[in-house]
Amino acid sequence: MPADVAGPADMYRAGIAEMNEVAARVRACPDVVRLVGRPTAGVTPLDGMAPRDGATAGAGPEGITVRVVCRFGPTVAELAAQVRAAVAFAAPSCPRIDVIIDDLEVDVPAWVGVT
Repeated sequence: MPADVAGPADMYRAGIAEMNEVAARVRACPDVVRLVGRPTAGVTPLDGMAPRDGATAGAGPEGITVRVVCRFGPTVAELAAQVRAAVAFAAPSCPRIDVIIDDLEVDVPAWVGVT
């Protein structure tokens, strides 16, 4: 194989590196508390369940699915927009970005007495 042509192992490593970059960008969003799993290459099936964990090699994913826990406060649309912008910055050629907000974290003040 010529030196300037990427082989399957190179494409796999590039896919993993892209998913790591996506994860780092999403974690940096101000209202994202944490990722659930890690970003995955591929689109979300119609039943709403996220694909299995991992990145796939190839010319590029059909889309990227990101599952997050966010802070309570901003609207769900605002939260999804933050995450989509982060993913688009890390993977600008990605044609579809699915955001699944698994949970919202609510900061309850100690004086409320809720444990």
